[in-house]
Amino acid sequence: MQDPIPSNGAMLTAVSNFWLEKLKHIPPNQFTGDTSESVVKPEEAEQVRDAAIRLYQEADDYAATKAIIVADTKFEFGQNATGKLYLIDEAADAGFIALTK
Repeated sequence: MQDPIPSNGAMLTAVSNFWLEKLKHIPPNQFTGDTSESVVKPEEAEQVRDAAIRLYQEADDYAATKAIIVADTKFEFGQNATGKLYLIDEAADAGFIALTK
C-alpha cells in the first residue's frame, strides 16, 4: 500500500513529542522520568489495566464478527471524587483494519 503522506508517522510522533515536552510541567509524562507507579496508586493502576484488557477483548470480539481487526486503539479513563473509574472520551476509536470476505 502506498503511503499517501510521506513520513506521516514520523511527523505525528514529532508533534506529539513536542507537546509532551512543552507541557511536562503540568502532568507527568515519559519525558519527566516519572513512572505510572509514582503518580498512580498500585491498586488504581491494576483497576485501569484490568478494565482496559476487558474492554479491548470485548471490542475485538465484536469487531471480529464484522471481519475487522482492531490493530491499534486506546481507552481513556477518569475517576470521580470517590475514586470510581469511568470510561471517558475515547473508546476503541482508531486503528481498525477491515477485511474483505
